[in-house]
Amino acid sequence: MWIRHKGFLEVVLKSWSQPVVGEPLFVLNSKLKSLKQELKSWNKEVFGNVVTLVETAEEEVLLCENQYELSGTEKDKAALLSAKEKHLASLAIEEDFLAQKSGIKWMKEGDKSTSYFHSVIKKKNRKKMIDGILDEGVWINDKDSIADSAIKYFQSAFTGGIEVENEDQLMDLIPNLVTTEQNEMLMANPSIQEVKDVVFQMDKNSAAGPDGFNGVFFQHCWEIIGSNVHQAVCSFMAGNSLPKGMSSTVIALIPKCEDFPRFYPSGFIKGRVIQDNLLLAQELIHPLDHSTHGGNVLLKLDMSKAFDMLSWKFLSLIMTKFGFSAEWIDRILACISNSWFSVLLNGELAGFFPSSKGIRQGDPISPGLFALASDYLIRGLCAIMKDSPACAYKTKCKMIIPCLAFADDCLIFGMVLKLHSQKQLCFWSTTKLCLDR
Repeated sequence: MWIRHKGFLEVVLKSWSQPVVGEPLFVLNSKLKSLKQELKSWNKEVFGNVVTLVETAEEEVLLCENQYELSGTEKDKAALLSAKEKHLASLAIEEDFLAQKSGIKWMKEGDKSTSYFHSVIKKKNRKKMIDGILDEGVWINDKDSIADSAIKYFQSAFTGGIEVENEDQLMDLIPNLVTTEQNEMLMANPSIQEVKDVVFQMDKNSAAGPDGFNGVFFQHCWEIIGSNVHQAVCSFMAGNSLPKGMSSTVIALIPKCEDFPRFYPSGFIKGRVIQDNLLLAQELIHPLDHSTHGGNVLLKLDMSKAFDMLSWKFLSLIMTKFGFSAEWIDRILACISNSWFSVLLNGELAGFFPSSKGIRQGDPISPGLFALASDYLIRGLCAIMKDSPACAYKTKCKMIIPCLAFADDCLIFGMVLKLHSQKQLCFWSTTKLCLDR
């Protein structure tokens, strides 16, 4: 909505030009905070209430039409055309505003769809409204009590250390794959063009973070803010810490039941194609009841809030064994360990607390880190099958398939046999602790 207005970039440039002294990360964070306040004031002054803006424009068109019908002069005709242009502009602003609130991304162009957006917004608001919650068997519906319960649950879920056991057995499963040249490439400062390419790959209609800025802001204002963004990235790569304002996250709840554990979505890796695994799983289920020694068995593992429960120490050990440099691991841990959360309840933020485990949903590096953790699970299962071939799932296919991964579930194929290997027991113990399967 704002980027349509010709004065938007002027406000951004004026605010951004104010001098700020400090580290590049501090400078960027401070400029964003100042700009947020400037834009709030500008929005109130220029746009005000969007609905009122449209109604005022409509009234002006009616007045100009009546005046032109009475006089028929060129001056009144020009005034009428100007009023109609303002009315069309106000309608475009209203549509942008409602489209953003509704979260509709598939609609690109066409007739005005404000009534449709209104219905979507009302439906979303009804779905997201939390009127009451079941807390330890007691139903509560007081606003403050619900907020306190949410903070207590998520603060408990995202904190608490996880001790990694059997580190020697863990390290045996992971090969050293990352070369010195690759580590040097990872730690090299990116060029401003590389940073720009990443910024312009962002979804411009993505939901804004706690700072209020989304992808379209950084893309539309790149010529003004690009230099500071690049300097901040290079400063972080040099070892400086992220300010709290840059590492804070909002927990958006999806009400599906009566208690908080199932309000929060499980981890999902965007772009992962699971159709092939679905077809393969259907084929592998057929020999499940075949007559074999011990019998085939299929285990379904629900990765309990997989992103949220991942151990940071476990990730550090995995990356070390793969061959990532200590500097790179330090930068990754700086991204995930400096996380602060607030819970979004009925349109209002509640709480502000840190985490001591887990990775954030929506963070671009989270799928890659989760893939590393999943790789340990797959390698461990393959090691068990190699160590005890009798444990392998019996099919007519010569290829052994130990497991299939889905969005937040994993199917493990094997045989019903007693496992006596200490190595196998250590693997399952570490898996439970580090991945909370």
